Amino acid sequence: METSQGEIWVGSINKGLQVYDAQFQLQKSYDQVNQKAKLQIWCLVEDQFRRVWAGTNKGTLVLMQPEKNLINYLKPPGLSGPILSIATRDATGTIW
Repeated sequence: METSQGEIWVGSINKGLQVYDAQFQLQKSYDQVNQKAKLQIWCLVEDQFRRVWAGTNKGTLVLMQPEKNLINYLKPPGLSGPILSIATRDATGTIW
């Protein structure tokens, strides 16, 4: 996924998340996403506040705020299954 800042975010099954610049030079690696919770990254979406949301194999949303170097693990209620494989942001900024 490419962010509004031109960063390229790549999620993986066993290597966490990596952030690259426009020349595809590695800028940051979030290995702890995989190591801490054994999460597989299935989808990525950026919200209007430039936060990156990652859907995972365990029904957990990972919220990353790179400017604050902050990672939160969230478990939304009411999911129909354990895998969050698709996420999108609509015109109003709501993430589905």
